Amino acid sequence: FLFVRFNSIVCQSEEMKQSIARLYNINLNKLIVIHNPVIITSVIKPQNQISGLKRLIAVNRLIKEKGLFRLLDVMKALPQNYVLTIAGKGPLMDTLKAEVQNIGLNERVKFIGEIKNVADVISKHDLLVLSSFTEGFPNVVLEALSVGVPVVTFRVGGVNELIREGFNGFIAEQNDLCTLRHQIIR
Repeated sequence: FLFVRFNSIVCQSEEMKQSIARLYNINLNKLIVIHNPVIITSVIKPQNQISGLKRLIAVNRLIKEKGLFRLLDVMKALPQNYVLTIAGKGPLMDTLKAEVQNIGLNERVKFIGEIKNVADVISKHDLLVLSSFTEGFPNVVLEALSVGVPVVTFRVGGVNELIREGFNGFIAEQNDLCTLRHQIIR
C-alpha cells in the first residue's frame, strides 16, 4: 500500500528489485539498485600453509535462518582435514555447540564468538561458506571476496551478482547439501 506512494525505492540487489516489482506490482522505473559498499582493506589473504588442513569459516548471527545445522551435516560428510570456524553470537550458540559435541565434530569445529576484525579473520581461512536459507544482501560475502577468499553458498539474495561460478566461488541450490559439499571440496 505504501510502496506505490514513493517516487523511488532503493534495493540492495537486482534480485531484490525484481522481487519487489513482482510482489507489490511496482513499476521497475521506480526501483533503483544501490549495492552495499565494500570497505577498502589492506588485509591480504596469506598463502595456504602446507599443513593439509582446509580451513572453512562461517560468519553469521547464530540463528535458525543462517542454516548452520545443515552446515554441520555437510561437515560430517567432508574429509577429516576440513575444519570449520564459526564466528558470531546468537541464541543458538549453546544448541550448536551441543550438536557439534553430539555428532563428534568437536575436533573439527570451533566457535570464536563475535569478531570485530571480520576481513582479517576471514583472510586466515581458505573458504567462506554461507549456509543461509534467506538473506537480504550478504555483506560477509563482500568481505570475503575483498580479501581474496572464495565463497561457497546456497542461492540466496544477491549472491548471483557477487559470485562468478568457478572464479571466486560456487553457488548451490537451496537444500542441495550434496552439491554444497562437492563445491566446498572443489
